[in-house]
Amino acid sequence: MTLRGETPFDAIILQQGELISDKLNILRQEQYSSDAQKGLSQFSLAEVAYYLGVTQSAIKKLHLEGKSPESETFSSGRRSYFAEQMLELRAYLDQRGSPRNRP
Repeated sequence: MTLRGETPFDAIILQQGELISDKLNILRQEQYSSDAQKGLSQFSLAEVAYYLGVTQSAIKKLHLEGKSPESETFSSGRRSYFAEQMLELRAYLDQRGSPRNRP
């Protein structure tokens, strides 16, 4: 029931929903250009160790010995690897016959 001159509640909700949708579209267009591309994912040292079935210290040791691909090092000292670098590490470990926890 509405009083004379008042907008029904469901109409107000629809208007607000359209306004929110319009604002979200404006934000999306401002933040993401039409030619934007997603970058490659990077994996942390812990993730690389898990996926390769070795310990983090084993990967650190390879890095210190200069036997691992160059990883990106952040100011905090943390390293990250791209999938291609993980495959290089995996191939090196397989070639060396290093024991791994996972196939």
